[in-house]
Amino acid sequence: HDSEWLLSQPENHYTIQVLSAISESRAHDYISTQDNPGQFAVFCKQGKPRVLSIVVCGVFEDRAAAKKASGNLADATVSPWIRILSSVHSEIRACNEA
Repeated sequence: HDSEWLLSQPENHYTIQVLSAISESRAHDYISTQDNPGQFAVFCKQGKPRVLSIVVCGVFEDRAAAKKASGNLADATVSPWIRILSSVHSEIRACNEA
């Protein structure tokens, strides 16, 4: 999934950020190693000094559901961060305006 898909999701829902990458190809490489790549989405975030590619997993109705799902992530190399989609939407819009 991509930024447009994320923007189509309800602002009051949650997602799990699993990776911040310096390139979009690195983000997609990470997703390709996952058991269910269809659960993931990539969006850009204006970082300092460069644009970052952020990988998130899933969309959940509430924080509790996202927290429960974060415990099921098989990749021990990531530190899941539960985020409300309104914040993700703001970052996407800011990156698109830059």
